[in-house]
Amino acid sequence: MGATEKIAKWVVNTSYEDIPPDAIRVANESCFDLLGVILAGSAQPVGEIIQKYVVDQGAAGQATVFASGIESSIPNAALANGTMGHALDFDDFGGFGHPTVAIFPALLALGENSGASGGTCWKPTWWGARSAWPWPILPSTIKWTRGSTVPP
Repeated sequence: MGATEKIAKWVVNTSYEDIPPDAIRVANESCFDLLGVILAGSAQPVGEIIQKYVVDQGAAGQATVFASGIESSIPNAALANGTMGHALDFDDFGGFGHPTVAIFPALLALGENSGASGGTCWKPTWWGARSAWPWPILPSTIKWTRGSTVPP
């Protein structure tokens, strides 16, 4: 079995209950942090531009632009929320980037549209953040992974 297959099986076989409690806590903090950053970014020039763009594309009523309540398509809501979330370049992890802004806006839009539970959304949030860094540094340096192991 190759490395890709091992990692894929590991992802598929990991349940919400397998995610360490500290990782869930950090995911919660990071997502709530991002919501605040989206609100702050909405008042920036790029936030105003992206919201106007979404309105100009027409409302599909599938998902919400968080800062304004504009209803839009899933991709456009994710684009707007992600753009505003990155407008001020605030990071939820020191020195390692801002994985939540690349993951959570899409999950927020998809989750809203499908009625998914928070637990359903946390697994891809966790996996998305985990995959944002090179595998060798994950277990020892990233707080999202404490208490978990890399695939055998």
